Amino acid sequence: MVSDIKAQASRENGGRSKGPVSPQGKRWTRLNALKLGLFSRELVVASAGESQQKADAFRSAVWEYFQPQDPVTALLVDDLFKTWWRLQRPRRCETAEIRRRTDTALYRRHYEKISDAGSLKGRFMRDYVRLCSAGLERAEREALSLSLGETRKQLAQTSLGLEFLIGLIQPIETTVETRGFFSASAAVTLLAACGEADECAQSSVTLNELFKREVEKSKKAKAADKTTLEQNKLVLSELLKSKIRDMRREENIFRKLESAEEEAYLASLVMPPAECSEKIHRAEAALERRFFRTLNYLLALQGVKLPG
Repeated sequence: MVSDIKAQASRENGGRSKGPVSPQGKRWTRLNALKLGLFSRELVVASAGESQQKADAFRSAVWEYFQPQDPVTALLVDDLFKTWWRLQRPRRCETAEIRRRTDTALYRRHYEKISDAGSLKGRFMRDYVRLCSAGLERAEREALSLSLGETRKQLAQTSLGLEFLIGLIQPIETTVETRGFFSASAAVTLLAACGEADECAQSSVTLNELFKREVEKSKKAKAADKTTLEQNKLVLSELLKSKIRDMRREENIFRKLESAEEEAYLASLVMPPAECSEKIHRAEAALERRFFRTLNYLLALQGVKLPG
């Protein structure tokens, strides 16, 4: 009884539609094989960059070479042409996959670099603003200084981070050129950007305090020694400029290092993923076997035998 029921169900299922039967339905589904890409039944897939004109030109060249005089030879020549044409598809597919991987990876790495630098900048500014606020206890101030120093070290290890730190120092140097000294808040910024242990930053802050006092004394005495003030301004400005130059050199070194790392990373992506590569090579191998088998048949009909 069970077998009869199964047999009846099989007959009913077998009578159901196996696919579209109308011309319109067939037109809609004829490109379904494009989901597999390499095995599309469409000989020329324009959306994949294939050219009908080039296909026709190559077909004419193949027919001109073999000049089939009977139906069997004509079928073989046509099969040879179609197989060769499809054989180029996995090769283009592999090239396109490599290009897609490298281009995508390049943009992704750039985005990650910008994102990481942005996170560090945000953390730096958060700690800096809190450190500048009044009413902090000693323990909290020390913790913020430590956190700020760690963030600065991380920023100083990337070109984007160094560019950010240089951007904090440059306005201070511009202020010195204009006024001859910088403010107390600028001193905090300088030490935060360079590190409290940085000799150049410490020297700049110390000289800045001395020069500020001299400026105040000259104002009270109403007899400013312009030569001395200009010399002080020059010394402090040159000290800050030398620090900026050193940081620029470090920035250029990191840019070259990052560029070399980027090139090495992209070189590692030349091979597509194993799963994708396996499908491409399997398709290529199958088409190559068919191509050379057909070519052997054709040459055998012409009395020519391929070596090997």
